[in-house]
Amino acid sequence: MIPSFAQAHSETTTDSVAVPMTKQVSVRFVESSLQTLALRLSPGMDIKEELERIVKERHINAAAVLTCVGSLREAVVRFANKPKDTVLGGPLEIVSLTGTFGQDGSHLHIALSNGEGTTIGGHVLAGCRVYTTAEIVLGILTDAVFTREQDSVSTYKELVVRPTAHKK
Repeated sequence: MIPSFAQAHSETTTDSVAVPMTKQVSVRFVESSLQTLALRLSPGMDIKEELERIVKERHINAAAVLTCVGSLREAVVRFANKPKDTVLGGPLEIVSLTGTFGQDGSHLHIALSNGEGTTIGGHVLAGCRVYTTAEIVLGILTDAVFTREQDSVSTYKELVVRPTAHKK
């Protein structure tokens, strides 16, 4: 059973990661035109694997999930500040899916609801398998390139946004 939102957030954890605050830096951004790609994933397909495959095959350098509705028969997520994944049994309704993609990989978060309406979310990992459908619209930023580079503050590979070679 999926823990309730209150239960999931009332725990005190000792494995929290403190991210130090640093001096203010400028935000890097790229203005871009947007193309869309609408798709439907079928039962049994893995959301993360299929979206990453599409991005690779179509040579998409920068994309974001605009919307997603559907359901999962099971989900594998990582909760905030937790080092290990959690497997959630379904069926589960997809309440929200959001994230970014580039040739260097993706960063996706999902919110799911069980049969009682309890909602929980986390970082999407491989193993989120479609139950009936996943109807997804991707926004492709035609003038941007997303890469992931090691960040000295967070220690994770974080998003770096750059203009494409034809737009400086």
